[in-house]
Amino acid sequence: MKKSQALIIQFILFFLIGIAIFVAVGNLFRLQLDIFTSDVLTESLGLTNSYVGSIVIYSTIGCKQCDWINFTVTLPEKITHHYYKINFANKGINVSALDRPEYFFSSPHNLNYTINLSGEVFSAQPIFLTFDGTNYKLEVG
Repeated sequence: MKKSQALIIQFILFFLIGIAIFVAVGNLFRLQLDIFTSDVLTESLGLTNSYVGSIVIYSTIGCKQCDWINFTVTLPEKITHHYYKINFANKGINVSALDRPEYFFSSPHNLNYTINLSGEVFSAQPIFLTFDGTNYKLEVG
């Protein structure tokens, strides 16, 4: 092998090693971004769930004489650039991201044993909470 051929092969090898290091570092930063995004999204879903839960508690025990309570709540349209859904079920409140597997579920301080929760709403629209005090039913729409 001549000296010029060895020099060209050495240049190609160093170039490929440089590209490999660049791709590896880029993937490391991308992995860190995905981990941070997932953590921030989960925490933000938890905060949204807590906020909606506090509105539920206020609407159910805020007025003991009221038979009918209507609330309109506007939440941010996106959490960390992701749309989300708030689902009320008999067991609690579930806030989940639409395009990712992250979600947060909680029971609003054991109100689920005395009040029927139902309905779901997406983040792009306002939340209408309706509490029927005679039937102990809370609906979201």
